[in-house]
Amino acid sequence: RGDADARAARKQTEAIAALQRRPPTNPVEKWLTRALNWRSNDLLIAGGEVGLWMTLAFSLEVAGVQLCSATKAAFLNQVSVLITPVLVHLSGARVRPLEWAACGLGLGGSLL
Repeated sequence: RGDADARAARKQTEAIAALQRRPPTNPVEKWLTRALNWRSNDLLIAGGEVGLWMTLAFSLEVAGVQLCSATKAAFLNQVSVLITPVLVHLSGARVRPLEWAACGLGLGGSLL
């Protein structure tokens, strides 16, 4: 089973790499590519961008909490924390074992 998992992971990595090499084909993809690849050495501009993204995220979270129960909102909030290391791992970056352990403890706590 381990060999099949390794092949599946390699195939998924190759598919993601192929999508990353593909040029954007529509205006939304072009805008997102330009926005996500944007870099700045100015701390104020970078901080402003992070602030805008955080404002958007919290606004959507507040809207979501108003539309569902507190239990579901807490679960979704915890899932967003737990899925971050998985997304980092899928992007090809290294996730330290301590971070995986913390993710497991968070999962255990949310299941209680």
